[in-house]
Amino acid sequence: MPCEWMIDLDPSQDDEPRIMEAATYVGDILTSLGISSVPKTSGATGVQIIVPVEYGVTFDQLRSIGQFVARYATEKYPSLFTIERLKKDREGKIYFDYLQHYSGKTLAAPYTPRARKAASVSTPLTWDEVRKNPHPSEFNLLNIGERLRQRGDLLQEVRPQSLGLILQHLQSKA
Repeated sequence: MPCEWMIDLDPSQDDEPRIMEAATYVGDILTSLGISSVPKTSGATGVQIIVPVEYGVTFDQLRSIGQFVARYATEKYPSLFTIERLKKDREGKIYFDYLQHYSGKTLAAPYTPRARKAASVSTPLTWDEVRKNPHPSEFNLLNIGERLRQRGDLLQEVRPQSLGLILQHLQSKA
């Protein structure tokens, strides 16, 4: 059973200037559903949004919520998001990947250094930081230690939460 739900926002280009804007929109959608979350850089080019969840939610249930949120995001922001998995068919849009967080699949863990030129690190952020549009490479091995000393682990600020009401709603619509 998962202890968190992760949404993966994957750009179609190596340097995507709209990635933090996209993350902000997804964060706003989650907030409107009563869901607290923590954004983090992937350490590469994307952003993941972490939602700590109470024990008992299955990967399939998280996938159904993810599909619901992804469909909403792609309908509300059609020039920004896609749910098309194949990069060549994304038309430059940001892939809202609700399928990657599943048993046996991989995502960069928080604070993972990545094999990138900038020595970037997958770093949890505040939503205020995301709104200031930082570049993911700003969070790297040279500054992650000081960041943790100053800010602590931002993932500890969001307690596991129930997704029961949204699951109930989705099941009643099925």
